[in-house]
Amino acid sequence: MEGPRSTIKKAFTEGLISTPEEADVWLRALEDRNLTSHAYDEALAIRIHQHVVQKYVALFGQMAGKIQSLSWD
Repeated sequence: MEGPRSTIKKAFTEGLISTPEEADVWLRALEDRNLTSHAYDEALAIRIHQHVVQKYVALFGQMAGKIQSLSWD
């Protein structure tokens, strides 16, 4: 079973993630996600929340649009 990091790499290879810079944001989102399981520090939780609001929500929306536009024939 492949994990999220390999899924991000596959999405880049298949063109769902367009640029290396966008791939870096996806990888940072994964890192932040991994940190949340140990986010007992309020400052860390606030920082991750800010990343979600400022960066990741738009990224998720863009990916949803790309996936919805795919042809599944």
